[in-house]
Amino acid sequence: MFSYAGSSALRLAPVRRNLGLAIIAAGIWLGAALAAHAQDGTSRLGADYDIFAMGGNDPSQCAQACGEDPRCKAWSFIKAIGQCRLKHTPVQAVANGCCASGLKPGAPKPARPEEVACADYAVEALSQNDDNIANQCGYSGVLWPAVFGDAYGRCLDTSPKRRQVDRDERARSIAECRTVVTQSNDLACDHFARLSVEEMKTNRQNKCGLRGAGWSELASDHATYCRDVSRTELSDAVLVREEALRECLGRADGSSDKACDVYVQKSLAQVVRAQQLRCGRAFAGPTWTPDDAQHYAFCKAQAPRQRDAILRDRTSALEKCEQDRKRFRFILKF
Repeated sequence: MFSYAGSSALRLAPVRRNLGLAIIAAGIWLGAALAAHAQDGTSRLGADYDIFAMGGNDPSQCAQACGEDPRCKAWSFIKAIGQCRLKHTPVQAVANGCCASGLKPGAPKPARPEEVACADYAVEALSQNDDNIANQCGYSGVLWPAVFGDAYGRCLDTSPKRRQVDRDERARSIAECRTVVTQSNDLACDHFARLSVEEMKTNRQNKCGLRGAGWSELASDHATYCRDVSRTELSDAVLVREEALRECLGRADGSSDKACDVYVQKSLAQVVRAQQLRCGRAFAGPTWTPDDAQHYAFCKAQAPRQRDAILRDRTSALEKCEQDRKRFRFILKF
């Protein structure tokens, strides 16, 4: 008997078969299109919001998973363990033979406005939490997610108004924290600068002869240095200066050496005389420095015989300079 049902089924069978083939072909085309954008021998670090095992060592399925997820902007596939990592941000590729990676070339699956808004919310929340950590603010809880999925899930569970309240609360908290950190840093650097200047005074009063960037007499120099380095480096700088001062004070039991005081007076008188005679460039360098602290430090480091030899050498040099100047003036008369 003729049957419309049987006739209809026969007519629809090719249609269903063709539709199924079209769907399979579309899936194959999508995977191929995404795989074409894969970069073998590269990895993309960070910005993971989903990690799962796929098995095998073919990255095309990972690429397809990214293409079908509106949150995904990039992906990495670890070939040795068949692991797929989906990224919420199109992070830069780096060379690494472990992996294949790529950027999503388009959006095969249109994203709903809610999904786009929550992806943006999650990225912003992670960035604000990075500021929280960088400034050592100490904020924690649901407002300060460290994982993309946590922020994304909270967004989906809350209203747009609540999301904006979250954003504003995090921004206000970060601003307050930065103000406190800045004030704390200013106070710390002011203390460091004042301590550094006092150490320099001790250096000069005891004629230790310690010099260099760490021994500036200007508080502003020390404050600038403080703002540019870590707290560990500041502590190290203080310890280095304190150790140098202890060594200096220990050599003379905290008091000056009278013999070196005399040496410094004679040395400075010779330097002044060389300047008065305009003896020239030969009378330069550490031996002819006008810095009394350097002469004192030199004296403390030398035996008396060596100090006396330096004084004699300078005296001979001055006598020769004076004779040369007289000879020059005599020549000018004629």
